[in-house]
Amino acid sequence: MSKPSSLFEILDEYSAALIKAMTEAIRGGAFPYKQNNIAYLLSELPKPERVQAALAAVTEQDKLALTWLHSRGGQVGYGRLRDLLATHDMLAEPRTTGRTARIEGKQRRLPRFNPSAKGKTFFENLIVRLTLKGLLFSRGAREAGKTKVDWLHGLIIFLPDYVMAELEKRPLMSLPAFSQPSSAGGFQRDVGRMARYINRVGTVQLTTQGALYKNVMRELADLLSFEVNLSSGKKEFDNGRLYFIRRLLPKLDLVDQRYGNMPLTAVPNAYFWQLGLPERIEQCFRAWRDDGAWNELHQLHHYKRGVDRSYDAPKGLRDSRRTVLDHVKRLGSGWVRIYELIEEVREQDYGFLLEKRKYSRGGWGYYSYSSGGSHPYTSSNNPYGAGFEGISSEKDGWDKVEADFINHLLAGPMQWMGLVQVGYSNEPKADFLGNNHIDAYRLTPFGEWLVGLAKEPETAVSPTQLIVQPNFEIVVMGNSNGEMLLTMDQFADSVNESEHVSTFVISRESVYRGQQGGWPTKRIITFLEEQAGQPIPQNVQRTLAEWGALQERIVIRRNVRLLETVDEAKAAELVTLLGDGKTR
Repeated sequence: MSKPSSLFEILDEYSAALIKAMTEAIRGGAFPYKQNNIAYLLSELPKPERVQAALAAVTEQDKLALTWLHSRGGQVGYGRLRDLLATHDMLAEPRTTGRTARIEGKQRRLPRFNPSAKGKTFFENLIVRLTLKGLLFSRGAREAGKTKVDWLHGLIIFLPDYVMAELEKRPLMSLPAFSQPSSAGGFQRDVGRMARYINRVGTVQLTTQGALYKNVMRELADLLSFEVNLSSGKKEFDNGRLYFIRRLLPKLDLVDQRYGNMPLTAVPNAYFWQLGLPERIEQCFRAWRDDGAWNELHQLHHYKRGVDRSYDAPKGLRDSRRTVLDHVKRLGSGWVRIYELIEEVREQDYGFLLEKRKYSRGGWGYYSYSSGGSHPYTSSNNPYGAGFEGISSEKDGWDKVEADFINHLLAGPMQWMGLVQVGYSNEPKADFLGNNHIDAYRLTPFGEWLVGLAKEPETAVSPTQLIVQPNFEIVVMGNSNGEMLLTMDQFADSVNESEHVSTFVISRESVYRGQQGGWPTKRIITFLEEQAGQPIPQNVQRTLAEWGALQERIVIRRNVRLLETVDEAKAAELVTLLGDGKTR
């Protein structure tokens, strides 16, 4: 069904009652006859100043509907537009009257229209509200026996040419009002901090559920650049970014974990830290995209049960992830509204996540299983064994699960890794799981590179500068590749780490730890002087030498038969204590 070719043809398809209401809404009063009202609307509706004023007064729901219609060429079936608004949680349940009518073959209650209602409204009311303003129209009567479109909208929703032209000049939705910063370098620093923490402690035990203990979470929270929710009852699984990094570490060979819920054992992977920033970012991206380090399903709003977090994501889920990334690539650079991505995936890859079956007449339809429900969102009806709650049908499930999967992919892993910047129409609340509903996203230069839109970004590498201060603090400045920080952990304690500055302190205990790990004081002094490019302060050098001498005075050697003492009297005393009775 094509859009009418003229404004007269558009208006003539409406009932006299609705044409009268439209004239009253714009003029403040109506004429007695339909032809007079149409004549008035023909002259008034296309006026640029009127269109601009009407567009300036629309709600956020209206903006989304109009902007999406404009992006789709100005015309779409009403069901698609309704699904879009429902996916974005912008629709209320309709209020109905006592009157019923046969609509599209079924007897239904008619909505109770109130175009001046404030706040969230139902779909039919939204269409009438925009129609009365002359911003949006429909055609093809849905109510049986009617030849004209009345208060109930028609089958096809479309924008008139004068609104299309105005939206070309002045888009309603441009940059998001709020955006969340995203840093690939910052993510790499957090990966390094967690890996170095495990390297310092040696082994990290997990709970019986396969999660970090609360005391470990507290210690990590002091090191990482993002907030960790340590509230009562909150676990590692309630902190998506923390859990995501921890799941990546075995895939990057930075820790060893035989099974998903076994302890984490340190692996000082010097090779990884010798890589440049782009190579490390790419390894993290591939570990997520290809190696199954993350399972998005258990992060979704309506997920209930069935996913074992300790297992890698199965191949089918990784394929789903790649499908979404292909569409992200197709939509290109710059700010992209999330609904554009969701609708493109819905149109072109409807069954990308959970397999759907078809009605015999064509079109996507319902599952017909003997048990477990009539849609793929119960654990027995999908290959992942994942169950979701609050879902009434396949269509309802797509809006709640597939759309949420796409949203989490961007608001969670891609944003955490610094590959997309996400935007919001309103100031967002704290998001610990990466599943706040976003309004828009924009690929960062690293994101454009990894989805295949651009070449590898050039990264400025400033030389690392190390300064040893007389108070035994060591300051590391610049874009360290992580290897130096890993080395510093051997004999010094990290006290503060910001974006470009890391501070360590040397103590007698830390030096002793270094000696135990193969870092005698002479080696420590040599390393610090080589990295600083000059001698370290004399008091630090002298104290390190003294600590080394003290800790080397007593050396215990096992399985030897020679004992050397200061004098014979001391030797005799020690032999007596040992119970031998003879001097050797």
